Amino acid sequence: MLNSRSNNQGQIIILKDALGNANSNNVTVQAATGDTIDGSSSYTISHNKERVTLMCDGINGWMILSRIRP
Repeated sequence: MLNSRSNNQGQIIILKDALGNANSNNVTVQAATGDTIDGSSSYTISHNKERVTLMCDGINGWMILSRIRP
């Protein structure tokens, strides 16, 4: 679960499927209660070696800044 948006404005988090098996073992990131990740309550990494960069906006929760799916 991600940190709450409270007192985390500007924080950047990079998440990556380092083992390269997200196709068969999805990685689900959950937003804190009341927060969102680009409007959703969660984000799922489902591509092998996928990387996503999130930034806390301090208002709604987390925004996806970039997503790389090699």
